[in-house]
Amino acid sequence: AADYGVTLSGPVGVDYKAIKARKDKVSGASRTGLETWIAGMEKCTLYRGHARFESANTVRVGDELLTAPKIFLNTGGRAAVPDLPGVEEVPYLTNSSMMDLDVLPRHLVV
Repeated sequence: AADYGVTLSGPVGVDYKAIKARKDKVSGASRTGLETWIAGMEKCTLYRGHARFESANTVRVGDELLTAPKIFLNTGGRAAVPDLPGVEEVPYLTNSSMMDLDVLPRHLVV
């Protein structure tokens, strides 16, 4: 449990700094391992950047035009913050920024 930031000796407790540190370590190792694996694959070229399909077999990555019978895009994702009155005037968390917390918020509305 201690490896996950949970203390069981005495009153049960949660160490959010330890939880975040472990999350960062696991996430970093996973990303590094995946990038190394993909970069080492035969007949696979890794491009970084914003991509847009030009046709069924052509994709543009930045200024480069690529054509292939099979194209795989890892789109990733970003939170869409709704356009609500006042949302920019208050602190809010997204799925990404929530993972950067190393303290428990006093209150949270979902």
